[in-house]
Amino acid sequence: MYYYEKCNFASADDVCKVCGKGNLRKINGDDFCYFTSLLAFDYEMYESALKSKNIDVVGMPYYTHAVSLSSAGRAQGRRVYVRYKDFPQAREAFDIIFGNNS
Repeated sequence: MYYYEKCNFASADDVCKVCGKGNLRKINGDDFCYFTSLLAFDYEMYESALKSKNIDVVGMPYYTHAVSLSSAGRAQGRRVYVRYKDFPQAREAFDIIFGNNS
């Protein structure tokens, strides 16, 4: 597996699937990689489940609609990143909570 630090994406190919750039390096277990995107409420539930298993998780806010003055600062979703070594456990927790429909 390869890893592109700019996009935080793991790839089987030596080209990033997010931006299409090359120059990927071999991945190591401590690299935080993009796992999935969830709405804010789902993220909080998922984050709690991962933390109960001592899995480090980062949720980067993103907006699903145009930002207005009234919605600024209240992102509707989170891009979820976990360490590559924790992908199997993160996947298991995801399947238990949300079902195996990805």
